[in-house]
Amino acid sequence: MLCYKDKTFCKHYDCDLFKKCDRSLTEKVIKDAQSWWGGDNPPISVFENKPECFVCKSCIKSECQNLEKN
Repeated sequence: MLCYKDKTFCKHYDCDLFKKCDRSLTEKVIKDAQSWWGGDNPPISVFENKPECFVCKSCIKSECQNLEKN
């Protein structure tokens, strides 16, 4: 299947690593893909489930709070 940059992107905005990750499906990625495709519906591969690298923001906060209590 032909898809933008031959790469799978991540839509999980709740990941703590989202802003740093090169697989983040950002507005810029979508606009660049539309430009590449020449239309509004470019083929973009996106993870359906959370990938193994996913780091939950709320989990990190609660872990930090638990460490502070000990």
